[in-house]
Amino acid sequence: MTSKTCLQNWRRRLAWMFRSAAKPQPKAGLTTDYTDTTDRQESVSSVKSVVEDFSKKEDLDREWYTLGRHAHAPVEESSARSAMFIVKASGEPQAPPGAACCADPATSRPVPLLTELGKGSAGRRFYKHGAPNGAFTDGGNCATSGSERVRKTPAPNLCRRLCCRPLSKTSQFDKAHGKGCDQAFSSASFPGRPFRGFVLAAVLSLIAPMPAALAEDAVNTVRPADTGAALVNPDMGWTMHFYSNIPQNYGSRLEPSDTLEDFPGLSTVYLRVPWAFLEPEEGRFNWALLDTPAQRWIAKGKRVALRLTCSENWMPYATPQWVRQAGANGCFYEFGKGPTPQGKTWDPDFGDPVFLAKLDQFLSVMAARYDGNPNVAFIDIGSYGLWGEGHTMMSSRVPGALAPGIIRQHVDLYTKHFKRTLLCINDDVAGPDKPGRHFPETDYAFSKGVTLRDDSILVQPAPRSWYHAEMAQAFWPHWPIILEHEHYGGSKSRGAWGDGSLLLKAVEDYHASYMSIHWWPRVELEENRALIGRINLRMGYRLQLRQMSWPREAVIGKPFKVRSVWANAGVAPCYPGGFAALTLKDDQGGIVSVLADETFNVRDLVPGEAGAAPEHTNECRFVIGQFAPVTMPGEYALFVSVGQRDGTPRIALPLAQDDGQRRYRLGKIKLELQASARALPRPQ
Repeated sequence: MTSKTCLQNWRRRLAWMFRSAAKPQPKAGLTTDYTDTTDRQESVSSVKSVVEDFSKKEDLDREWYTLGRHAHAPVEESSARSAMFIVKASGEPQAPPGAACCADPATSRPVPLLTELGKGSAGRRFYKHGAPNGAFTDGGNCATSGSERVRKTPAPNLCRRLCCRPLSKTSQFDKAHGKGCDQAFSSASFPGRPFRGFVLAAVLSLIAPMPAALAEDAVNTVRPADTGAALVNPDMGWTMHFYSNIPQNYGSRLEPSDTLEDFPGLSTVYLRVPWAFLEPEEGRFNWALLDTPAQRWIAKGKRVALRLTCSENWMPYATPQWVRQAGANGCFYEFGKGPTPQGKTWDPDFGDPVFLAKLDQFLSVMAARYDGNPNVAFIDIGSYGLWGEGHTMMSSRVPGALAPGIIRQHVDLYTKHFKRTLLCINDDVAGPDKPGRHFPETDYAFSKGVTLRDDSILVQPAPRSWYHAEMAQAFWPHWPIILEHEHYGGSKSRGAWGDGSLLLKAVEDYHASYMSIHWWPRVELEENRALIGRINLRMGYRLQLRQMSWPREAVIGKPFKVRSVWANAGVAPCYPGGFAALTLKDDQGGIVSVLADETFNVRDLVPGEAGAAPEHTNECRFVIGQFAPVTMPGEYALFVSVGQRDGTPRIALPLAQDDGQRRYRLGKIKLELQASARALPRPQ
């Protein structure tokens, strides 16, 4: 017998049983005492047997809905073992004849079929007439069982609110108080039908696949709270000035083993030094100056940021003296007064060909070490201007007409050598106190993929606390913004620091991802611990899992769906991007299954105002143990993470129960074997 013939036979059997069970009988009144219990139980048993076999056929849905069109369920009575629900049968747009909302036929609307479900189903939520799952609110006074009281309020496209409760065989269907629906389910609404037809419809509705009928208690739903912890993540965090131009500031007081693990949110050690310290003789390099502190932080999972400077007011030659001796032009200057032969510090002509050629050679060697190095967070274009900040007003005073062209040359040199590492340029190349969004120098840097930093936060008291938040608006949607506050002690002494709240405002205004620790670090921490905590809740990105739902049980090798709600509570995008993954672990911590969702990149989460981050809802489909690896049934712990496409965690989340690898435990899931697999012997 062919599979097609077998399927046709099953259809005929099922249709015959339906017609037999639904054969018209005298209408039962409210007080009818059913005595045909045995016959009723046999019908249910037979139908279950038929449908269990039939459920393997691909077109069960169509067969059931075709048969279901002829079924009319009574509303006047129900068995003591059941609960009345309204459910929707897909493909069944009309309810049985006479079933309509409102007394006025002209304004009546069809309602879904009535069916009978098990008594244990009382109080569960179902899809109703196309409304989304869970579109019901609890409350009111509709009794379900015992002292439990629940009212289900469906979505607006429904006519009626219904109470779901067990009914005795003499009970009348409990009508809720929906507007305009007083007679929707009166005894006249449906033609009388026997109990057996009712039960058959119930069995079919329970066994037939109906995605719109998912019981609430079959799903785990968690709504994790943000722990409030400071997060150390790629492309964001506090940067510790280990070398702040002068080597003694501000890491010289730290023991070699001290990497400030107690400073919440510290992610990067910042090394800003003169070129002359790194190449004291042409072709001879002092990389230990950088490597030694860098490796202390790298060993603790932190990153490094670098700036090479060519102009300092505290030493004669920030650009190596051998560059001048090779023929590079320049001038001596007096700090704050400009060029003078009596000056004690020398600036190169930043556009001089000899100077640029020697700088080009140095950058090529530097790039061989650091371009694309995963331990490097960013590198400053710091070879132009005093302290590498891009201004010369207090030093050699480059004419304004020449500066933009020279700055472009420096941008070109860095972008030539550093193609895989984030570069940044100081806002002061456009003028330290010029307000505005677009300037030729910064627009050119933007066009070359260079981000922005501002080293002038809280140098002066309000209202001149900073100048270029407007300029940052073009940059932050693409790359991290880096802020540096004034030396903390100096800012306080000038009255610019205040209570520190302006520092948080700067983070908000610039959409900043990095902030400096520009002082003796523990002094700054102890005097500003609460402020630092508030900044950590907003600086950079902060990915929050607002909700996740998954089935309590899943069948190995069969698909299931997971629904999640995410938000970015920070001020900036998650620049590295990432993908959520679920990991199942056994009691020994072994990884049973890794399920990565590549349909949604967290880079697309939009930051918002404090407390008002937009939410994104995502639904994905997973299969556990399809083909391999061998997955045994049982109960497993379920973890969530965000990271690479292959499920490797990378992003820290503000969640509890971290496994130490940036996976966070949410609950459990039970895995079961497919029915066809239960009889298969295990390989020896």
